[in-house]
Amino acid sequence: MRIDNIVKLAKALQVSTDFLLTGERIDRDKLYFSEKLQDLNDEQLAHVERIVDECVAMLK
Repeated sequence: MRIDNIVKLAKALQVSTDFLLTGERIDRDKLYFSEKLQDLNDEQLAHVERIVDECVAMLK
Protein backbone atom coordinates (compact mmCIF):
# COMPACT_ATOMS: atom_id res chain seq x y z
CA MET A 1 0.00 0.00 0.00
CA ARG A 2 1.28 3.46 -0.86
CA ILE A 3 2.00 5.90 1.94
CA ASP A 4 -0.50 8.47 0.68
CA ASN A 5 -3.22 5.81 0.77
CA ILE A 6 -2.33 4.93 4.36
CA VAL A 7 -2.60 8.60 5.30
CA LYS A 8 -5.98 8.93 3.56
CA LEU A 9 -7.27 5.80 5.28
CA ALA A 10 -6.10 7.04 8.68
CA LYS A 11 -7.86 10.37 8.14
CA ALA A 12 -11.06 8.66 7.01
CA LEU A 13 -11.05 6.39 10.06
CA GLN A 14 -9.89 9.21 12.33
CA VAL A 15 -6.99 7.19 13.69
CA SER A 16 -3.25 7.67 13.45
CA THR A 17 -1.11 6.06 10.81
CA ASP A 18 0.78 4.50 13.73
CA PHE A 19 -2.39 2.70 14.75
CA LEU A 20 -2.96 1.40 11.24
CA LEU A 21 0.60 0.16 10.96
CA THR A 22 1.22 -1.17 14.47
CA GLY A 23 -2.18 -1.49 16.14
CA GLU A 24 -0.95 0.66 19.02
CA ARG A 25 -2.88 3.75 20.01
CA ILE A 26 -1.11 7.04 20.60
CA ASP A 27 -2.28 10.03 22.63
CA ARG A 28 -3.91 11.66 19.59
CA ASP A 29 -6.19 8.64 19.17
CA LYS A 30 -7.23 8.86 22.81
CA LEU A 31 -7.75 12.61 22.47
CA TYR A 32 -10.28 11.96 19.68
CA PHE A 33 -12.56 10.16 22.15
CA SER A 34 -12.02 12.79 24.79
CA GLU A 35 -13.11 15.52 22.38
CA LYS A 36 -16.30 13.60 21.56
CA LEU A 37 -17.23 13.51 25.25
CA GLN A 38 -16.80 17.25 25.85
CA ASP A 39 -20.17 18.17 24.36
CA LEU A 40 -22.15 15.74 26.53
CA ASN A 41 -24.10 16.83 29.57
CA ASP A 42 -23.65 15.07 32.92
CA GLU A 43 -26.47 12.59 32.33
CA GLN A 44 -25.19 11.64 28.88
CA LEU A 45 -21.67 11.28 30.20
CA ALA A 46 -22.91 8.95 32.95
CA HIS A 47 -24.57 6.76 30.30
CA VAL A 48 -21.38 6.61 28.26
CA GLU A 49 -19.40 5.72 31.36
CA ARG A 50 -21.74 2.80 32.13
CA ILE A 51 -21.49 1.59 28.53
CA VAL A 52 -17.70 1.75 28.61
CA ASP A 53 -17.63 -0.07 31.96
CA GLU A 54 -19.80 -2.85 30.51
CA CYS A 55 -17.65 -3.14 27.39
CA VAL A 56 -14.46 -3.33 29.42
CA ALA A 57 -15.98 -6.00 31.68
CA MET A 58 -16.99 -8.07 28.65
CA LEU A 59 -13.47 -7.88 27.21
CA LYS A 60 -11.83 -9.27 30.36
